[in-house]
Amino acid sequence: MAKDDWQKVEGQGWLSLGQFGQINPRDWGPGVDKHIFTAEHPDGGYYIMRGKEASGTYEFEFDSPFVLLGGAKGPNLEMVITPLVRGQYGVRFREWQESPGNSAWSGE
Repeated sequence: MAKDDWQKVEGQGWLSLGQFGQINPRDWGPGVDKHIFTAEHPDGGYYIMRGKEASGTYEFEFDSPFVLLGGAKGPNLEMVITPLVRGQYGVRFREWQESPGNSAWSGE
């Protein structure tokens, strides 16, 4: 797969990203206009969102690209999450082409 080839998955709950792990996009809760996700790394542990210091669950905006860092061995992913009908999500993702530099990643 070339690094500029986008892949796409759709659904709700934990969505498989194939060899890149899985992601669980969701709403914060009833009556709260906040969207969150948790992304599991294929080697165990969780991805870190670029610009954050710890792995875990992050807030996101629909249709706004963001980057997940997978540590020294990668993979690093660029991602866009879009709302679909009936509470489902569309997740577009591809390998991120830039180096994360000296990003801390525990893999825990």
